Amino acid sequence: MNKVVLFNREIIPCHLNEMYLNELRSKLSRPVVEDGYFYLQWMFPVLGKSKWHTNTLPLCEQDISELRSDPIAKNNILKSADLILSFFNIAPKNGLYIYNVLNNQENDYWLRGIGHEEKKISRIALSLYHIGLTELSHSLIDVSISVLTDRGFKTKRETLSTVSFWQDIFITRQIY
Repeated sequence: MNKVVLFNREIIPCHLNEMYLNELRSKLSRPVVEDGYFYLQWMFPVLGKSKWHTNTLPLCEQDISELRSDPIAKNNILKSADLILSFFNIAPKNGLYIYNVLNNQENDYWLRGIGHEEKKISRIALSLYHIGLTELSHSLIDVSISVLTDRGFKTKRETLSTVSFWQDIFITRQIY
């Protein structure tokens, strides 16, 4: 069985830092979420290998099926998604994701437009999609597109390529 699947079942630690999932989540702080990437491939499994962390084992369809049918792993991926997205002011409400506009100044750093946060959102959405939470994954992309379209990137970088990428993510099933 794939190590990433076992990690999300809390059977083994992440080999990059020897932390189990709950311990890793408890140590995630704003600076780690903003600048760290090591945890993404472990917390949010998708088909295929990461372009950036090539030491992560790629998942196959059987691994995805195991995750989809395992309530512990599925719940852990969802809890991880909710935690990371809370740093972006994106929160679950009535089975969908919404943008928390009340706190938009503190956590809108994801709109800084340097590319990293779009990758995180893409990976989280695709992971949720793979484990069968399709409505939730679509709502994450919808709210992300809506906020990006309304507010733009702080760097004034164009948004069209990111929006187009997100619009096709469930068709291509590709991440950045």
